[in-house]
Amino acid sequence: MRILSNEKDLSPGSLVRALRIRKGLTQHKLGLEVGKFSQEITAIETGSEKMGLKRARAFAKFFEIPYTRFLPVDAEETVEAD
Repeated sequence: MRILSNEKDLSPGSLVRALRIRKGLTQHKLGLEVGKFSQEITAIETGSEKMGLKRARAFAKFFEIPYTRFLPVDAEETVEAD
């Protein structure tokens, strides 16, 4: 999936939401695809849960984009094990 120009500066959670909506998926369906509960998808999209490396890789595989796109700019400091 290609990232549109208006999606390039989105936070990781906002990018997940934009790509999910573009694919026509509910949070529940996306959760099933990436092995997360819909509550986790909500928390990621709203930013109340951080995007760790494991999650970034799961979303990247599903959306077919580099996992680094789901990590914050200061990823070295914030990457956590999921």
